[in-house]
Formats: sequence, structure tokens, C-alpha cells
Amino acid sequence: STTVALSLDAANSITVNNSITSSSTGTTIPAFNVVLNAGESANNSSVTIAAAIGSSSGSGVSSLSVNAAAGTAVTGGTITFNPGGSVTTSGNGQTYSNALTLATNTVLNDTGTGGIVLGGSVNATTSGGASLSINTGGTISSSGPIGNSKELSDVSFDGGGGIAINGGTVVTVSSQAFTGPMTLG
Repeated sequence: STTVALSLDAANSITVNNSITSSSTGTTIPAFNVVLNAGESANNSSVTIAAAIGSSSGSGVSSLSVNAAAGTAVTGGTITFNPGGSVTTSGNGQTYSNALTLATNTVLNDTGTGGIVLGGSVNATTSGGASLSINTGGTISSSGPIGNSKELSDVSFDGGGGIAINGGTVVTVSSQAFTGPMTLG
């Protein structure tokens, strides 16, 4: 099957207010890869996800890559999940290159064995104001601290291929659940 790419590049910020999915009226829509690059030329840019990316069945979006500091020598950058923001990919995983800010309970799913990579810190907008659930048959890797400045209400990571927590801390006001082989770095 053919893979179609959707790539959005911006000098400053990108906001996703409507769902990114594939739809079909009797024809087969190939899976597609989504790349969101903000900050091509501006420091402290942002990507805000306020709608669903992918469908709950995992069809349509094959992979997602988000970078809020995409330009050469560009610094800072944040990725924010607002109410309605969720991501489901179908086997090629998800990569978030910058800090995540969660304004709502957020679910990141890959229906296959694609890895989910958190490249920066993960915090709620208000202490205990959001949870994070990550599910994949692949690996989950976190490079930054989770809940270090604004703790999450709870986290649930289910990584069939393993879970690597390399950011030092995971701070929540309630529960933490990790399912799968785990490495602390």
C-alpha cells in the first residue's frame, strides 16, 4: 500500500483545531504520515493539538512526528494538548520532540508496534489537572521528567516492547501504572 504524507511547516506556531483522519466512501485510503513542524524561524514556537489525530481504530494515520523547534538554531518550543486532543497511529509510532503540556486527560495510542517517544518534559497546565495514558505494542521512551513542575493526576503506560524512563522523575498526585518490561535511566 502507498503511504501519503501530510506535512505542515510554519515559521512560528501550528494549531490543530479539526480532526486529522482519513475517510472513505467505498475506496481504500492509504495510511499517511503526519509531520507537524513549527518554529522554522522563531524561538519558543508551539504546536497545539485540540482535536483528534487518527481514528480510534488506528486506521488512517500511520505515524506522527511533532517538533515545535524545527529550524536550525531555534530554541524552546512546546507541544500542548487541549481538550479534544488525542492521537492514534497504526503501527509506525509517534515522536514528540519538545516539552508536552497537558490541559486535559490525554491518550496516545499506537494500534501496532510503533514506538512512542517523549523527547522533553511532560507537565499538566495545573497541578493534578490532567492524566497521560500511553498504549502501544512497541516501546515507550521518555527523555524528560514527568510532572516535575506541574504534576499529572495519574499516568498509565502500557508498552508491549518495553518502557524506558530516562528523565529521572515521574510525579503524580494519584496513581502510576506501568505494564511491560521497564528500564530506568
